[in-house]
Amino acid sequence: MLEVHFLTLELEHAASHDKLTGLHTRASFYDKLEQTGLFPCAVVVADIDYFKKINDAHGHRGGDQALQHFSTTLVCNCREDDIVARFGGEEFVIVLRNSTLENGLDVAQRLCERIRSKKLCFDHKVIEITASFGVSTAHDLSDIDSSIHLADLALYRAKRAGRNRVFAYDPSLDDTSAGSIAKHDQPCHAPISLASNG
Repeated sequence: MLEVHFLTLELEHAASHDKLTGLHTRASFYDKLEQTGLFPCAVVVADIDYFKKINDAHGHRGGDQALQHFSTTLVCNCREDDIVARFGGEEFVIVLRNSTLENGLDVAQRLCERIRSKKLCFDHKVIEITASFGVSTAHDLSDIDSSIHLADLALYRAKRAGRNRVFAYDPSLDDTSAGSIAKHDQPCHAPISLASNG
């Protein structure tokens, strides 16, 4: 019976996690949100910069290694009960439990720095990976889709501004794509200290 129990757990994990990265799938992301009390939370949307160039230069095996490397970095720099999911391709969504916008920006900035500084060795070559991040907040489950959309808008502003940086959603900038850079918008270059896992 114990063997059956563990086999069932393994099958459930395989069904709810992305086969390549081991992260939650889009579907299991929503299931997990319904099961856990994470609110209020910060929502972070991350996208690997120039991922097509990595695939073109190193093949799909290199691209897969980059996705796995990226995913591991995200998980290792988030808390155990935060949710990290692969939404498709090179786009990822992170929900940081009981977090404010400021908390989300701190974590995203740390992730941005970790990814930039942690080189991937593949086939005797070094693959340099960077990512862009958008951050917003959600107060309850009904806010999640809207919050992901707002973080996505901030992410695309980060892409337009040069990539490898973290932007918080700002309605004056992201809804009109105009105006000056907000005070929280900063390229990911300065060293960031590790935040507590508590």
